[in-house]
Amino acid sequence: MTKLPSLDVVITAHKEGDLLLPTFISAQDSINRLKSDFDLDINIVLYLDNPDSITLSVAEELANKFNLNLFTGKNGDPGISRNQAISLCQSDYIALLDGDDLWSENWLHSVYSDISVRLSHGKSITNIVYHPEYNLIFGGHNAFVRQGNINDSFFDTRFLRASNYWDALCVAPRKLLLNFPYKKNDLSKGFAHEDYHWVCVTIENGVTHLTTENTIHFKRRRENSVSVIANNQNVKCYTTGLQRYS
Repeated sequence: MTKLPSLDVVITAHKEGDLLLPTFISAQDSINRLKSDFDLDINIVLYLDNPDSITLSVAEELANKFNLNLFTGKNGDPGISRNQAISLCQSDYIALLDGDDLWSENWLHSVYSDISVRLSHGKSITNIVYHPEYNLIFGGHNAFVRQGNINDSFFDTRFLRASNYWDALCVAPRKLLLNFPYKKNDLSKGFAHEDYHWVCVTIENGVTHLTTENTIHFKRRRENSVSVIANNQNVKCYTTGLQRYS
């Protein structure tokens, strides 16, 4: 039997406080569902960027109780924090989760089901990024969004001139994430949306973005988040070739 790639679940946080606990439970539930059918090595990595005292306390308690890897930094930026966390990982694959968001229980299982099938047929998986089919956004804003599916007849990369098909919460090979790091947001110069820019850069370089059926990320929208501030200030994504019309 083909050995499945190992996995690091990376949870990034800063000032989520007690909300980090349900996020961790959500990750554990998805990991347990994955382990029920697949035998692979899985680690959870907590990375805190300028955490407040409550968030740090919760993270330290989780790390001590469940033997987690806990790191801290002073980046002040979600993309750079992901880059730092990824650089500290050792597994073949990375699953990204923000510290106040939740996964559907079947998320990791669905991803590894696809990986398993591809490997059993001798197909390459090194250039594939997985996304959930749906985002359920709640809190400061409510929405139910179906993310881009390259198999849909209306899917068109030209849509990326105006908006993003996917967000940053994905499962991807660690080497791919190291080769294509997230760009730092610079709101003072009018640029942000690091996940949007990352999607465009990876697609330009031949990366395939797939959605897995019947999976959901539950995304908490807070009024002081970088994405909300960026939208309120009408800042733009860094330009890539996909935004050009020539």
